[in-house]
Amino acid sequence: MWRAAHVVLAAGGVENARLLLLSDTANRGGLGNGADQVGRGFVDHAFCYAGHFELAPPAATTEPHIVERADSLKERGGAIAAFMLNPALRRREGLNGAGIFLMHRASFQLHTDYEGPGGRAITYFAEMVRRERFIDRSALSTVADLGRNAPAAARLRHAVEAARPRPRLALRMQVETSPSEDSRVILTKARDRLGRRRARVT
Repeated sequence: MWRAAHVVLAAGGVENARLLLLSDTANRGGLGNGADQVGRGFVDHAFCYAGHFELAPPAATTEPHIVERADSLKERGGAIAAFMLNPALRRREGLNGAGIFLMHRASFQLHTDYEGPGGRAITYFAEMVRRERFIDRSALSTVADLGRNAPAAARLRHAVEAARPRPRLALRMQVETSPSEDSRVILTKARDRLGRRRARVT
């Protein structure tokens, strides 16, 4: 049997803990979990979209307050600009990281229904159709969610069609959460398509 001298887990914060917890054949409770610390102290960068800017049309008069014309802001990933606390100030005051990012975002993604159950159901369904998401037991619940949230899904679909040519610059507010032992990754009784227990963050 081939054995590696070193193994690197690079599956993300949730999946790394899940893989270790699932590996309980030789070590009860999971690999490296003798002190019950695997999955504990889970932190994430919580965020929300707090608003957006309407882009000025290319024909708008250039005024001192116009930093960049709309026609020069090409669609691209990532943040265009950001506002955040000075690192020295954060260290001195003992503050967590936080920032406001100016980002391209499609108009329909700023609709109130996009982050709700109807929007999630449409997104999951579209990903399954495009084969970007495995079709497993959750597919039935996704279809059920579409049915239960049909009005919200319809409103979102209308927003996609009505606002397709109108991009926005969204304000994304993001904060760093404080680590806590009570915030952790655990295994649930639900299983994935391979029969392995799924993870949940508490």
